[in-house]
Amino acid sequence: MLPVRPFLMEPKKYDPNKHNVAGWFISDNQPGLHCFWDGGVSRGLKLKDLPWLPPNRFANTHVMSTGLWTDSLDPVPVNDAWLNMLPCLPLDGVLYKDEFLYFAVTAIPALSDVFKTGPVYSSTSIVEFSSKKILSWIKRRQVEYIPHFMWIEDNMTFEEELKLLDTLLQTYGSNSYLLKHVKLPIDNCIEFLKREIKESNYGLLLRNPKSHWSPFESDDFLMIRK
Repeated sequence: MLPVRPFLMEPKKYDPNKHNVAGWFISDNQPGLHCFWDGGVSRGLKLKDLPWLPPNRFANTHVMSTGLWTDSLDPVPVNDAWLNMLPCLPLDGVLYKDEFLYFAVTAIPALSDVFKTGPVYSSTSIVEFSSKKILSWIKRRQVEYIPHFMWIEDNMTFEEELKLLDTLLQTYGSNSYLLKHVKLPIDNCIEFLKREIKESNYGLLLRNPKSHWSPFESDDFLMIRK
């Protein structure tokens, strides 16, 4: 079986000789399971009935979707009470357990980007899924079951996403929160960045405030490992 095409936004390695990150947002590289929340559009359905999974992968199982997915499109088993506290909005982030189970939100994926090409699998042949078919299925399900589901405009910048999430997540449960972002100064950016790296536990994520979410690696989304 071939690997799934990128389903979540993945960072590139920061190169100080290549990337100018003055004025960018930085956040801690939170350890945990990188996950995608589809806003609840697939929640409670059998995996074999979902249009973005290969029909042969879960054909003989009764495994149900929670709406929460790993990078490899495996469902994450969490209970209903926990899921009820998440917004009806696609979210990209990190799932981790401290005293409780938390979802540290890092971005808002646009479903039209997530399913632009569709994941590719292989058993005896390669199957490429139709993004139009998937998005039509999501919209039909939204109308019938999730009327408050939010579609984010494709031209929304990361800085605009942060403002929306900062307001939105405060009205939902305590299991999800926006990962703290700090803006790098224009002047003395490198010195500031070095101090932040020293104070971090696992390194930093860097994001261009004018960038857009993408399912592929981008020079607008970088990582510094510690």
